[in-house]
Amino acid sequence: MAEYPWPETGLHTRRWGASEAPRANPVTFGHCPFSIAEGPPGTSVNLNAIGSEMRTMGFEKEIFFRNRGTISISEQRKLTSVVVGIIGLGGTGGFAIESLARCGVNSFVLFDFDRFELSNFNRQLLATLPAVDMEKTEVAAVRLKSINLDANVVVYPGKFVSSDFKKLSSCDIVLDCSDNIEAHIAVSDACGKLKIPFVFCSASNASGMCSVVHPQISFRKLMQLPKNKSMLRQYNKCTSIIAPTVALSGTLAASQAINFVLGKQYARAPEFIFFDLFKKEILWKKRL
Repeated sequence: MAEYPWPETGLHTRRWGASEAPRANPVTFGHCPFSIAEGPPGTSVNLNAIGSEMRTMGFEKEIFFRNRGTISISEQRKLTSVVVGIIGLGGTGGFAIESLARCGVNSFVLFDFDRFELSNFNRQLLATLPAVDMEKTEVAAVRLKSINLDANVVVYPGKFVSSDFKKLSSCDIVLDCSDNIEAHIAVSDACGKLKIPFVFCSASNASGMCSVVHPQISFRKLMQLPKNKSMLRQYNKCTSIIAPTVALSGTLAASQAINFVLGKQYARAPEFIFFDLFKKEILWKKRL
């Protein structure tokens, strides 16, 4: 394990060497960049030491106490027991994992090939100065552990392709928070093979859409995707987006996943939740 200074600022971020980088194993942390855990920039915190102290103070009983009344004790246990896969940890994905973790989801399988850069700062919750050039999977895992010390996090810092479907085999539901059509198709194909639902969410500019897609639904037919690969690459590319858009998109995706797990009502494809932040009525449902 090594610690390197963040260029030009002297801030420190935690890095894994190539031999230490987590791939398919639950992430464990000795130290993490405290700035990601909402502490003073440039300092480190020993999560294990804090965990021991917190547990003597009843941390495990208190962390989700304010969920009660909205979520029953049995529903809370159900959320704690599920495994959620998330593909894409940028704008939508960052807000989704935050909501899921604070609602009590305990186990995650995370995919993202990218690293944080300055152009992410306008909209991505996990994009901070100490996180620049760090793998998004690493930063997301640290964030989850800083919220819930008992979180089980498996990270895959690479591009998700449909042949990765076995890596999602432990998941009860998957959130597709990717931002390109190739990844959307890969997630759809993988979940179809595993016969598990996925939450499709898409956001651009000030609008977006969200729905739970079950394996018997053809995603290609649902979205009326072109068969030509060159046309497919140009399909609805996002060039501009603002923070409130991805915040609402990620929160809706998390809420629909929670509703599915708890047996509550949710938008089921071909029915979608649509939103437009610049309209008088920002939310509505419609069938594709």
